[in-house]
Amino acid sequence: MNATAQPLVRFRGVGKSYDGVTPVVEGLDLDIQEGEFLSLLGPSGSGKTTCLMMLAGFESPSKGEIWLGDTLLNTTPPHKRNIGMVFQNYALFPHMSVAENVAYPLTVRRVDRAAKAEAVKRALDMVRMNEFADRLPKSLSGGQQQRIALARALVFNPRLVLMDEPLGALDKRLREHMQIELKDLHRTLGLTFVYVTHDQSEALTMSDRVAVFDNGRIQQIDRVDSLYETPSNGVVANFVGDNNVFVGRLISVQDGRAEVGLPDGERIFGQMVGAARVGDTVRACVRPERMTLCTRSGFDGGTPSLNTMHARTAGTLYFGDHVRVRFAVNQQEGGFVKVPLDDESLTEWSAGDELMLKFDERHLRIFA
Repeated sequence: MNATAQPLVRFRGVGKSYDGVTPVVEGLDLDIQEGEFLSLLGPSGSGKTTCLMMLAGFESPSKGEIWLGDTLLNTTPPHKRNIGMVFQNYALFPHMSVAENVAYPLTVRRVDRAAKAEAVKRALDMVRMNEFADRLPKSLSGGQQQRIALARALVFNPRLVLMDEPLGALDKRLREHMQIELKDLHRTLGLTFVYVTHDQSEALTMSDRVAVFDNGRIQQIDRVDSLYETPSNGVVANFVGDNNVFVGRLISVQDGRAEVGLPDGERIFGQMVGAARVGDTVRACVRPERMTLCTRSGFDGGTPSLNTMHARTAGTLYFGDHVRVRFAVNQQEGGFVKVPLDDESLTEWSAGDELMLKFDERHLRIFA
């Protein structure tokens, strides 16, 4: 992926409304670089799927322009866009064999028989499904059908591959396996993938960049590590990953370092994000894995950048690879800390115990 080159896809001022009044997508400016894996992430109704459907040509923008390279797509029909599409329900023809399904885009393009047979074999080889060429879709598992849908999207060598929650119908284990396969295939082919999902872990696992949608707008687009560690607003912080949230009053801000007073009188420090005035109510967010805990009797102070808070244990939850110790803080919503399974202190905690929460102010982000 070359971020300095002209983007493969450009959205410029794109908006979409179905009734002419309520915007589904609004003011969308988006560049998609050639060769990248970009995920469009957001809750239902956030505009991510509408964005994908406008790029595919199944919806038309109400305003703005969409470009693929030097081609304006607004009036280009879907079959002339050279874009592959994988749908959530796979959309395979039940009366056609696997090979016939994969060949369908070439049949529409009037590719001759020999070239078509070679292309179908090559596409099925990519997804390791050649032995199923003569089967009907109904005889295949969900994961196998997903592979066939992907082969059909790749068979005509598209410039761009779009995927609309293609793994949503699979069970957790198969879904995670297919995530790895898709990422490996993307790396091998070097194509541009645009992937729609509401699953944050899926987006973080597979993508080079993620665009977080909410209310028809992109709230943040960034590399996955930056998106997780430095969310640009509260919407992104709350939607991407787990967060412990403390509500308080902004006491001071200096050079981006903010001091927040909590209702119980304690004070914490963190990084101010966005604009807020002294006295405003703010939300301070910190990831559970960035926090540690200890008994109050065992607390030995800390560095000047270490935030500390009094809390009580509220039980534990076993997650297989870690344990979540739930806590309660006066006049705040409950939260939890992720603790490794081999942490010997786990045997010490029981509901109602007093404890100290500790976290570095670098990991606390404060939003208006």
